[in-house]
Amino acid sequence: MGWPLCFSGCSTLTDPLRIVPMRAVAVIPARMGSKRFPGKVLTSVRGEPLVVHVWRRLLTVGALDAVYVATGDDRVAEVVSAAGGEVLLTKGIHRCGTDRVAEAIEPVAADIVVNVQADCAQLNPVVVEQVVSAIRVNDNAVVTPVTPLTDSTMAASPDCVKAVVDETGRGIYFSRSLVPHSGPWLRHVGIYGFRRQTLETFAALGPSRLELAEDLEQLRLIDNGIP
Repeated sequence: MGWPLCFSGCSTLTDPLRIVPMRAVAVIPARMGSKRFPGKVLTSVRGEPLVVHVWRRLLTVGALDAVYVATGDDRVAEVVSAAGGEVLLTKGIHRCGTDRVAEAIEPVAADIVVNVQADCAQLNPVVVEQVVSAIRVNDNAVVTPVTPLTDSTMAASPDCVKAVVDETGRGIYFSRSLVPHSGPWLRHVGIYGFRRQTLETFAALGPSRLELAEDLEQLRLIDNGIP
């Protein structure tokens, strides 16, 4: 699926003087206990488990130096390992995928970490390339893509996360509710690009007020002034 994208939290993608060599990795946080669809990560997509399908798509991203699956579930670990994937086992109990990613990469050499949700079955690898490029030149921001949303029925669904951005593309709110009320709407895509230090800061902060109210981890950033 080719999403037309803008980016929340980035200011420029084009200054080559600011680009320095960095090791970029992607991590897919995968758990069996999804609230809305338990066991979703192992459901079949084109003949293979969803998490493996997403992992294979990420392997085609040239900007990534490595791709991992982070899980605390032996069933997920076995399936990914059988497919040839690298697994980072986590022990903690995590409220969100980004907290799991933060634990998982502790032993991993990485300057840029891209959290890709395990249900991104239609992931376009170009989107991940764009995220990595954007985070290379935005060291203090978290980069996350959004795409125009014109289907009013989908927009009204709480399972579809809407983003509100300012005139510079900086994210100012995310919600399961219909915001802005009359549109135009932007759908949030479940990918986050972090500098390692920012990811560590995110995990250390713990759940925030808005995060708990909307059940959306990205609101921890807004609650704590991280662009």
